[in-house]
Amino acid sequence: MNIKKALVVDDSRVAHLTLRKLLLERGVEVDWVGSGEECIKYLDTRKPDIIFMDVMMPGMDGFETSRIVTGQKLQGPPPIVMCSANATDEDKRDARESGAVGFLSKPYTPEQLDEVLRMVGAGVAAIAMEAAVTPAAPVIPTPVVVEKAPPAPLPTAAPIIAPAVATAGATVSTTEVEQIAERTAWAAAEKVSRDLVQELVPSLAREIALQTARGVAEDLGRRAAHAAVR
Repeated sequence: MNIKKALVVDDSRVAHLTLRKLLLERGVEVDWVGSGEECIKYLDTRKPDIIFMDVMMPGMDGFETSRIVTGQKLQGPPPIVMCSANATDEDKRDARESGAVGFLSKPYTPEQLDEVLRMVGAGVAAIAMEAAVTPAAPVIPTPVVVEKAPPAPLPTAAPIIAPAVATAGATVSTTEVEQIAERTAWAAAEKVSRDLVQELVPSLAREIALQTARGVAEDLGRRAAHAAVR
């Protein structure tokens, strides 16, 4: 379809003049009315190739006007393009349900107007809805596994070795320990007996002193050996 004449339905004179200028530059003749009621009266006697309909107007708004125009028993009602600063999906849905075939979001560019004219002229105009955005699945961070190092081995204490055993360099039995202790005790006892004879009992006969000393030494030796084994 070759678009030669357009009807602008808008209560704003500034918006009408802006669109009028762009349409005239494209060789399209323009008529203008300021309300939905005037649009209905205009269509009683004239039929433009396209209607640019503002949504927000006093009295009958653009949606209601569009429903009346497209619902009339006319021989092919003119295609209607809704013009609105509210370009929500709800507004576009209302425009489509009212019978409009296009939607211009104010403010629009000359290129957007050209696209609407092209699609209406080709008979393929349609109001595109915003594609529904599926919310992305939440990203769950993968926990970082920190491997613990194995505990360090405890230091092994060196065994304490008795001097006599360390010198021997071999395992010493209990009997050998008793013999070593007994010899040591006997040596100490003999020294004690000699000291007793020389210092403590000089008046006793030597034989008696020696016998007494040996008895004492034996007793001391046994006790010392017994204590060492314990």
